[in-house]
Amino acid sequence: MSSDEDADRSRATQYRRHGPKRRRPSYPSNQEAADRQSSEDDQEAQDPADEHGSNQDRHQSGSFDDTEDDHRASGVDQGCDEEPYQSESDSVSMSGSDTRSEAESDWSAVGNESFDEDGNDNNTYDPFNEEEEDFIIDENLSDSDDDEDDIDIDNFNFNHELLDREIGFSQARTVRDSFFLEIALSIRHHQTYENLIDSFKAKNALYGSKTFPTSKKELWMALGRSNSGVQFHAYCPNCGAYIDKKSNLVQNAVCPDCNTTKPISKASYFVTLSIRKQLQYFLSIPEVASHLRYREERVKVSEDALEDILDGESYKSIQIDGQNLVNSNNFTYSFSIDGCKPSKGSKTNIYPLFLRINELPPQLRQKYMFLAVCYVDVKEPNVTALLHPFVKEMNTIAVRGISWTRNGELVLSKFIPTCMCVDGKARAQCYNMAKHNSHFGCTYCTYFGVSLDTMRYPKQHQDLPPYKDRTHDDMKRDMKVAQEMVNRGEKNVSVNGHKGFTPLMKLKYFDLSKGNAFDDLHNTYECAAKYHTEIIIKDLPKLIPRMGEKAFLDTIDLRLKNIKTPSCIARKPGTCLMKNRSQMHGTEWRNWLLYFAPICLHGLVAGRFIQTLECLSYATYLLSQDIIAPNHINCAKDLITNYLKGYDEFGPEKSRLNIHALQHAHVSVRNWGPFWAYSTFNFESLNHRIMQTITSPKGAIHQIVNRHLINFSIELATNDDQRIAPEIKDMMKQILHKRRHSNALQVAERSYFLGRSSVRPPTEEELRVLYQEGYQTTQLQVYQKMIIKGVTFTTSDYVKAESKSDDSTVFTFQNTFCTIRDILSFKTEEGEDVYGLLVTEHEMVQRPTPLFPIAKQICEVHQGDVGLLHFLKISEVRAPVVKAPLLGSVFFIPIANLNEID
Repeated sequence: MSSDEDADRSRATQYRRHGPKRRRPSYPSNQEAADRQSSEDDQEAQDPADEHGSNQDRHQSGSFDDTEDDHRASGVDQGCDEEPYQSESDSVSMSGSDTRSEAESDWSAVGNESFDEDGNDNNTYDPFNEEEEDFIIDENLSDSDDDEDDIDIDNFNFNHELLDREIGFSQARTVRDSFFLEIALSIRHHQTYENLIDSFKAKNALYGSKTFPTSKKELWMALGRSNSGVQFHAYCPNCGAYIDKKSNLVQNAVCPDCNTTKPISKASYFVTLSIRKQLQYFLSIPEVASHLRYREERVKVSEDALEDILDGESYKSIQIDGQNLVNSNNFTYSFSIDGCKPSKGSKTNIYPLFLRINELPPQLRQKYMFLAVCYVDVKEPNVTALLHPFVKEMNTIAVRGISWTRNGELVLSKFIPTCMCVDGKARAQCYNMAKHNSHFGCTYCTYFGVSLDTMRYPKQHQDLPPYKDRTHDDMKRDMKVAQEMVNRGEKNVSVNGHKGFTPLMKLKYFDLSKGNAFDDLHNTYECAAKYHTEIIIKDLPKLIPRMGEKAFLDTIDLRLKNIKTPSCIARKPGTCLMKNRSQMHGTEWRNWLLYFAPICLHGLVAGRFIQTLECLSYATYLLSQDIIAPNHINCAKDLITNYLKGYDEFGPEKSRLNIHALQHAHVSVRNWGPFWAYSTFNFESLNHRIMQTITSPKGAIHQIVNRHLINFSIELATNDDQRIAPEIKDMMKQILHKRRHSNALQVAERSYFLGRSSVRPPTEEELRVLYQEGYQTTQLQVYQKMIIKGVTFTTSDYVKAESKSDDSTVFTFQNTFCTIRDILSFKTEEGEDVYGLLVTEHEMVQRPTPLFPIAKQICEVHQGDVGLLHFLKISEVRAPVVKAPLLGSVFFIPIANLNEID
């Protein structure tokens, strides 16, 4: 070996140890490449049986290492990512075929590539696979540590002859393909508009024509921002009242309520985005028509159960022009408005108003959110002012509808409201009602609050006035009376809590009472669960003598650390400890209430206090399920009644408004279905995404609006735009979504088998089990990991003992718990492809007195040996399972639903 080759070996070792984890060919100088080739030819002649062999030997013999197998399986071409474009046409013709074959042979010699006899690349590199090993180095180099610091500058020059070759292209690509791909990259890496424009300028220089925008103005034209319907509306900086659209103002903005006058240039504005234009663009995508058939095409598990908002009594009773919604071209929406801040220390208030279409499949409702209003200011807004333009536009859509083409047929669709999904503070603002600290703070009923240092809502007492649930007509009447009093100049007006008119009175088809959906996030989790737990920790006597608060919390936290959750619960119990409960958020309190609290508190305080919390836990679990049976609603109602009775033992001073509001939860579920269908969880997660789009305090409202429209368009194009090439859409999905699965085999809708599989013959026991199901096969393809409806499941062997996640246990639609032994794919003798699981069923423990008699979602199972092996179809899997040990026993708790996970 020459000294140059020794230096190459040391450099290879250094790159293998310290180099970036991506596969790149190195570029030696032309003379160096020729010398190396000559040396390798000599070596081959001297020692053809060399254990490593040269790159060409490995290429010709078809020998690859594990990394190269991963590259082939990923299916992403390592070839040139960009295509040339012509200004005269959106499409580009193919270059000569001889150019491609020459290029492939050159690159295979340098980059260790392999092509089949048809010229297809079988050894591709996946840039989005985080499991890729370091890029490939010639294997005839040793791992010598000599001269590790001696780095030859030739490794970093650009003299390789391949860089002077003209680029050849195998497929035509459009400007749209490259444009959207570049936009996706800018979103994924949080690039500025200047970065994006510079990238487009570089493309223009490469292609020799001005094909892409070279300024912000041209970028907005390409994105169609001028047609997006963005309008500015003036509001009073003093009282927050709505003034008018900026385009209608002549010289000054004058407040109609307090006569505050500001020049147009110094007036305060919020922004509205045309929902009509957003819907028109949304409906213009061909695949959207099939998505909107979800209402008619979905398959219910139980006809009588509530499985979505579409099953609610109020939804079914909606009529438009005397016609029911079902089997019509009309659709509904839910809307939400809530305040947020860009950061903890920020004084700026951001209030976005979102709406989403209820007839989309649940997994798409969150993707396709429509931004209607955006307010950014230091002062909190007068929310009724923000609702004025929103109500006006939505009424127009409800009356005139939107024309669009579905399967070649022109249809007219109207969109009407169902419910409002907001927290207690925003609910009072939207209804123009008194706050929570007033006597009539409940927006669901006319319960009279009691002032005990602060306003409290204890159980009904003979000294308190009678109350009743609010109705739509009652609320309109009270608003009218209150407004008349305001018009007469009266101060501090309140008629059963109403202070005057609200624009929502004029929102067509909206019921002020039924449309007031229950908020599980703030009422149940961040209030009831949190405050009840705080009372238990701080105020209640402990059963164990001389147990202080620290020992009490340590015991709870120790139990939390022993709980194993499925990976769909991102924040593990061991990281959300009670000693750090002040830092817990809504999702942590939800998991605490539904899955952890009864187990962690068992035996530490008096049983009746734990059973009180169990009532709330099981009631909330029932109302959050994916399938709510008719008797579940009445059961939950009784449980909440018992909970409120038990909570009263803590004293009237503990009775907050959100605790009182729990008694109205079952009504909302009866009207609109499970909690998850209209939870504020859905909208608050979008608020977080909105805040991430702000990169500078200056012009925050413009950043929010522009980037929301871009993100919405890209998300829609990535999934449903047929004008973009499938390969480009796949690449955009990989760019935009960090999580990506290689070697995925789709086995059902939204269900995949993942990873490498092994092939083996079935055992006698497996043959018997499959025969009982009517299957006969001679070979099984076995996997260890799969995804069902976005949730990961694995075999029991895949789970590591030290892991805090366990995805190996499933809850079935037959209400059984099973551990996955194998994930199978096989062909029957008739040639049918069958996919399923080999599982062992767990036997339930039957106690005369269960440890958790009220929280029935917590099931005790036998330890040790499990039941007989049997075959489980993919369609029989309902949910993953939380596993919790306690006092020598093991308890399983199924996840309530798959639509509301971390």
